[in-house]
Amino acid sequence: MSPSAPPSVPPASRRADPFARVRARGRARAWTAAVAGALSAALLAGAWVLLAPAPDAVPVAAPLVAPASSPAAGVVPSAPAAPSPPEPVSPYPWSRPDVQPLPATGFRYITVDTRGYQQELDQCLWVRMDLGAVAPIVGAHNYCGGDIVLDLQPGDRVYLVGQGLDGAYRVDASRDGYPGQPADEATAGLTASVILQTCYWTSGDVRLLALVPLRAEDLSIASGAGG
Repeated sequence: MSPSAPPSVPPASRRADPFARVRARGRARAWTAAVAGALSAALLAGAWVLLAPAPDAVPVAAPLVAPASSPAAGVVPSAPAAPSPPEPVSPYPWSRPDVQPLPATGFRYITVDTRGYQQELDQCLWVRMDLGAVAPIVGAHNYCGGDIVLDLQPGDRVYLVGQGLDGAYRVDASRDGYPGQPADEATAGLTASVILQTCYWTSGDVRLLALVPLRAEDLSIASGAGG
């Protein structure tokens, strides 16, 4: 009887690995973790792209105060109208062209705007003032056209219109007064139907001109002379 062969021993590579299942489970866990990490990284990368501004976009800060109402969807609000340019302002807005020389007749025209006193004078008007003088006083500030009173001389002709004083007059006399002087005192002794008044430029005194009505023959002579 031939001796029996020793039992065969499988090669080392084919031997049963008592830790194979443990290693397999470890590999499975590692693969799962790797896949999960890759998915998370992809999701995070995608979210960052969605939140980042476009390269050409310029972030716009929100207004500090929200408007009262928003325009309806699809309606583009119109641009606000451009403001109108300011009207030119005269350096002397109180100047009035009421006193005009008339070369054809030599008259100066004055429109008497209203009756009153200081308040009306300060509105840059020619004012009839009934102050107890020998005649109604017609005055205006020198910077409102009243400076014509400073230029008129005895013999000059004036035509008044308004406040019951319409007519042609001649300057008969002139006199100076002072602010606050009683009207009857300042005009005492003057013969006048109307008195013109304004202030001097260089002092606080006032100039008074006594006007008397022109006679019909004076008007005809002036008209024929043409000046």
